[in-house]
Amino acid sequence: MVSTILIRIKSPIIMYISLLILLNCTIISTLGESIEPEILFEAAFQGECHSNGPCQHLCFDLHDGTFECACHPGYILSDNGYSCLENSIAQEKRHQRKMKPNSSSSSLPSSLSSKDLSGRNRVLQEVNDLTRFNGKPQYHDAIYYSCESIECEAGGSCVENEDYHDHRVRCRCPLGRGGFFCEKPMEVRFPRFRGRSYLALPTLRDAHKSMKVTIEFRPEYHEGVLLYSGENQNLEGDYIAIVLNQGFVEFRFDCGMGEGVIASETPVILNSWNRLTIYRDGWSAWLQLNQERQIPGQSQGLFSRITFKLELFLGGSPNISLISARANSRLGFVGCVRKLEINGHSYDFRSDSRGDAIDGVDTDECNSDVCSNTSCLNGGQCVATSPERWICMCPLGFAGNHCERRSDFTIPSFNGSSYLQFTGLKETCLSFFEIQMIFKPRMPNGVLLYNGNRLDARGDFISINLVNGFIEFRFDLGSGPAIIKSREPVELNQWHSLLVTRTGQQGWLQIDNQPIVSGSSLGGYTQLSLSLNLFLGGVSDVKDVSSNSAISDSFSGCIKKITINGRLLMFLDEVLSGVNVIDCPNRHHCSNHHRCSTSSFVPSFSSSSSSTRSTKLSSPSLSSPLTSISSSSSLSSSPLNKRSFRKSTDSVIDSSRFINNHFNPF
Repeated sequence: MVSTILIRIKSPIIMYISLLILLNCTIISTLGESIEPEILFEAAFQGECHSNGPCQHLCFDLHDGTFECACHPGYILSDNGYSCLENSIAQEKRHQRKMKPNSSSSSLPSSLSSKDLSGRNRVLQEVNDLTRFNGKPQYHDAIYYSCESIECEAGGSCVENEDYHDHRVRCRCPLGRGGFFCEKPMEVRFPRFRGRSYLALPTLRDAHKSMKVTIEFRPEYHEGVLLYSGENQNLEGDYIAIVLNQGFVEFRFDCGMGEGVIASETPVILNSWNRLTIYRDGWSAWLQLNQERQIPGQSQGLFSRITFKLELFLGGSPNISLISARANSRLGFVGCVRKLEINGHSYDFRSDSRGDAIDGVDTDECNSDVCSNTSCLNGGQCVATSPERWICMCPLGFAGNHCERRSDFTIPSFNGSSYLQFTGLKETCLSFFEIQMIFKPRMPNGVLLYNGNRLDARGDFISINLVNGFIEFRFDLGSGPAIIKSREPVELNQWHSLLVTRTGQQGWLQIDNQPIVSGSSLGGYTQLSLSLNLFLGGVSDVKDVSSNSAISDSFSGCIKKITINGRLLMFLDEVLSGVNVIDCPNRHHCSNHHRCSTSSFVPSFSSSSSSTRSTKLSSPSLSSPLTSISSSSSLSSSPLNKRSFRKSTDSVIDSSRFINNHFNPF
């Protein structure tokens, strides 16, 4: 006879485990009538989980004021509902209880006994597998009270969980790791701090005399250290600190003879974004929170410089008790930070080679939920542009908010988050290059073209960039950039022609019919190396470009045509990759500066320019797919050495004469 047992199970994990074991018991009981029913789990206990509770291993709080117990893998729950027994011991006890004297157990076939054991072992193994992933227990709602019960990965450490007062423990994860066991890699762009977190950034440079700090933050609590640095670990001597005190922002600083404190007149807005600006010049400073007036103040004494030896700590401290007296707070910041800028440097909170973070613990990603409910189709990738905003980066051939529609292009249009990537100029631009472009901007800022040599924000590069409506042509040969800027801004939503050229250290720029402007690079290097790919309309990551390029925004507008060293770049045939590029709307519109054809507007560059230059510069064949020109025989027979610190005077003079005679793109 099979007995029916009714057990109230709340936890989905426990429910599934119990169903598997009860199913196994039911099969055995059906075949062997003498086997008694066994109760595998007790009903839920009243109350909540706590360190002195009855559960031997694990405790799960339910939603109706009750809790249940569970066991680590390799153990099963005893009949009392809270003790845990090893699998082998539990099997033996149950076997002894079931096989009573004078029972008719002998009627059970011997083959069934072996099936019973093997079947039960399979069930127990399946239970084990359900609660483990990658060799580690995976109890999503589990509560741990002993560090012996958990193993933190990637250098994480077991600490008491400060969010509770019942001695629970958790893993404290290093920078770049997340998850309960620190098992998940994490990229932090907009950090969220928990009150015991911090990020360490490089020591401040060139801030001893004056500094301007802008920080945008979203506090969740009205107390905590937001930012600090100084001379000593305990902040004795010189230091600065930005602290939340009962909701008001305090800027505390000491130049060595006594601290000054400036406090905001209004409190921060909790759970909303606040903007704080602080400016210090010597012993004087002012603070401005959101739209309130600037609050002035000064430190004591006559010293006006601050010595910074510590790293710059954001969101908290490795030892909050050590700085609490000077910072006037015993808590770290709780909330998110989306922007930190000091003396014009905007910090990147990532921990890899592209970011500024050098250390930290328990730092989460503030926008971790932004993309969780967003689906980008057709291979698109969701990227958080802020803690509240996302964008789908659509591959070529698709467009839309979710990359849901097909979109081909003949004239590429860029939306401020787009780019096209092509094979770079590599070694074919050592001494000379020429770029012609036809473009129509919709916004006054954005990069039109970039080609670099390294991914560490250093080294050789060329860039053509829109800055407040002006065109900036920059190139760096390794010893300092040349910065050549147009005389007048370009008109938005109109087509324009651009021509840049460079020979040795000298460069020239002309926009439409504006006067030609020129400039030269710094130092003694004369050759240019560009080993990376060439980008149009944007870059894949602004942190990968040279800091001397001053690129901060992607281009918004259309690029109709680009010719590099006399060779037309074929967009569709030569593109390597790209995102968020569609066909240019209203591409037949004519500007006031050019004539329209019946088909489309394409202002033509002077043929004399390329033909004349090709006759002046004949050379061996070059390997770049972007160019078919080459340098003169004199240059090829006597190549310029970057470390020779010699100018190629003849080449510069010859190019200068050529520019004056032939530089006319119309």
